[in-house]
Amino acid sequence: MKMKQTLKSDSGYALGLVLIFVMAVGTVLGSVMMVTQLSSDAQGRGVDQLTSSNSVAIAVANVLEQFSQDAAASYALQLAQNSPNCGLPEHISDITVACRLDIKDQSATNQSVLVNFTSSGGKSIGREFAVSVDSASGAQTVREVNH
Repeated sequence: MKMKQTLKSDSGYALGLVLIFVMAVGTVLGSVMMVTQLSSDAQGRGVDQLTSSNSVAIAVANVLEQFSQDAAASYALQLAQNSPNCGLPEHISDITVACRLDIKDQSATNQSVLVNFTSSGGKSIGREFAVSVDSASGAQTVREVNH
């Protein structure tokens, strides 16, 4: 009789140990899966942010190239003063471009053009471009102003 009771109690302990082991392994696996999912989500967001930043950088380069070409033809300042959106396209890829002339002094030889780039995701970056005219030759130059 005693032997049957000992076997029953031993099997209960063994079942309890197996249950604890399964719970511990399940908790560890669940934690690893959760950390892996968080890491993948973070990487996905990082790729989206890099894509958006890359699109804005391309738009800034296109605007600088446009301003440089207009300056080489000696009409960048005239476009900035007299044309809607400073003569720039309103959209470059999925980036919205908004431009305005910032008159810091009244001379017609040096002006600042403020350009705001807004991505489709809502990220907005502003850049300032300085347009200057050489008073002797009339040649125009454009450069991006770093703040």
